[in-house]
Amino acid sequence: MRFDIIKDEEKRQNRRQFLNEKYPYSLEKFGKVVCFEMPALRSPFPTLSAFLERSSYPRRFWGIDYYVATRGGFIDRMVPASEYYKIAFRSIADELFLLHQSAEAIDTLVKQI
Repeated sequence: MRFDIIKDEEKRQNRRQFLNEKYPYSLEKFGKVVCFEMPALRSPFPTLSAFLERSSYPRRFWGIDYYVATRGGFIDRMVPASEYYKIAFRSIADELFLLHQSAEAIDTLVKQI
């Protein structure tokens, strides 16, 4: 996975131009993007999420973007740094869900044995 922090306006414009050339069409023509939190999962940090939504803390990161890309090309986009915590929290919620599912599967196998 590639993860670049872009603070310079020239680099930001170059990266946006690169993405526009790479994807010269609207990606929405393929349909709506399905969020990866399937099923809908609770926030792993509800108090922190509420605090961040009400506070001015995310404003500290305005003007900073993250360029995130995977080797397979499934993710290739720029994300505002002030919004990245939402993606990270969803990822943590997804991992917690998977751990819960795995623990339930192990319990089921133990009972069967």
